[in-house]
Amino acid sequence: MRPAWRGLVAVVLAAAAASCAPSGRPVGADPPPQPAGAAPAAALEGASWSVTGYAGADGAWRAPLAAHALTLAFDGTGVRGSAGCNSFRGGYTTDGSRLAVTPLATTRKLCREPGVMEQERDFVDAVRAATRWAVEDGRLVLRRDDTRRLVEAVRSAR
Repeated sequence: MRPAWRGLVAVVLAAAAASCAPSGRPVGADPPPQPAGAAPAAALEGASWSVTGYAGADGAWRAPLAAHALTLAFDGTGVRGSAGCNSFRGGYTTDGSRLAVTPLATTRKLCREPGVMEQERDFVDAVRAATRWAVEDGRLVLRRDDTRRLVEAVRSAR
């Protein structure tokens, strides 16, 4: 019986030593990011997103107009939101970090305030052009394949 006890002690000590082995990163450091293809769709879906910036037609980064908020929501079957004046809706698919947005339908109200219709056109075009998505530091980022940032948003409070 004594040799079996020694074997058990050896196994316990080996397991304890392995759990104390260095992981290759400093204590307290964040774990390495997941590969882009490992992004879970659940991080994208089931949340409403308030847009904080988008790429304009000229490539310049823009903040939404104060009185005309931009929103996005992905629900597993479709994408919808507000383009500041009109609402939009369409389909999408994901495959890891890949995103494909189907053509988006928008309502057709005319907003006369300066810049609103341009914001709407540029924002909807940016969402349509997105081919990649990620949630980085709690922000949703939509990009093109060339990694150009098209839309950034934060989770909306429900």
